[in-house]
Amino acid sequence: MAILPKNESLVILYENESFIVYKEWEDATLVDKRSKKKVEMGSHYGDPTCAIIPKSNNWCIVGGDGLYVWKRDSGEVVSVFSEEISHVMRLKLVSEDEVLFLIDPWSSKSAIWSFNIPSMTYKKVQDFLTYREKPFTEDIDW
Repeated sequence: MAILPKNESLVILYENESFIVYKEWEDATLVDKRSKKKVEMGSHYGDPTCAIIPKSNNWCIVGGDGLYVWKRDSGEVVSVFSEEISHVMRLKLVSEDEVLFLIDPWSSKSAIWSFNIPSMTYKKVQDFLTYREKPFTEDIDW
């Protein structure tokens, strides 16, 4: 049995030795490579854009038009959506419990935020003005 379906619209967002996170159009899916078990990581208006998993593999977060968080201990996926954190473009792992995420750097709301996994809380770290009014690029230095 193949881990991933054969589909040209499928894009891998993140992969490590244990998991693959992929998107197919607006839907994100987490796949355990050993068991082949799939976890639906939500639907994003405008497609999911990024994902990350810590070395412990205890959780997964997918960004897009908000955030979806899966925690291994509960097996549940929780959505985190608000006006201020829509259009998540990138994720960075800070620690086993925290990520930074970048809001669309070309928008008027571009900023860097932190997200704490255990408490499921987020806070703004700083505005991010570097790419405003500049041409689009896939290479974002933040």
